[in-house]
Amino acid sequence: RQRQMCIRDSSLGCLVENQSSADLSLTLAIAREVGNSLLTDSLLAESNRHLNQMYGLLESMDDGVMAWNEQGVLQFLNVQAARLLHLDAQASQGKNIADLVTLPALLRRAIKHARGLNHVEVTFESQHQFVDAVITLKPIVEAQGNSFILLLHPVEQMRPVSYTHLTLP
Repeated sequence: RQRQMCIRDSSLGCLVENQSSADLSLTLAIAREVGNSLLTDSLLAESNRHLNQMYGLLESMDDGVMAWNEQGVLQFLNVQAARLLHLDAQASQGKNIADLVTLPALLRRAIKHARGLNHVEVTFESQHQFVDAVITLKPIVEAQGNSFILLLHPVEQMRPVSYTHLTLP
């Protein structure tokens, strides 16, 4: 009988001194594992592409975007929201939202009851400053817990623009 070496991706080797009927099932099991590994790698790469696209979209929006989990831990804060609320976007990640800003009562009630809000004008207190904003709250209700996405719409764009007509002599 011959000695054979099985190699996959230069990382798995198995020395087979005596061929037997079990070799076929071992080969099939290894092939299945290789296929599963390739599929997992492909799905992970696709998920990363989608995640990068989503972050690119959220960062390019005119609206501020914040996302936090049921415990209030901030999971996402785009540049526009950070600027509006006078926060450092990087330093704020992972902190409790209640430690960063004072949420308006209406927003706290909506969060408590996992109810959405749509284009509501509120005032936050952040870094000892009052910040007016028009907000939309989107609760994400899941079995493992609720999370929330808050859009901070630019107030200037949401309020009607008044025009003054000038008459020239």
